[in-house]
Amino acid sequence: MYGNDGDLSSFDKSLSASSKQPNLQIKGRLKTELQYAVFRRPFVLPSSKQG
Repeated sequence: MYGNDGDLSSFDKSLSASSKQPNLQIKGRLKTELQYAVFRRPFVLPSSKQG
């Protein structure tokens, strides 16, 4: 029943256990990059359609 959740949590735990600081920094960077992509997309799509 909780197969997926268990796998994800255990995988995340093993990752954070192997390297806590770098993993946190990478996660933060990914989060900010995703936000930038989401904010940029609406502006990029219309301009590309016009051009």
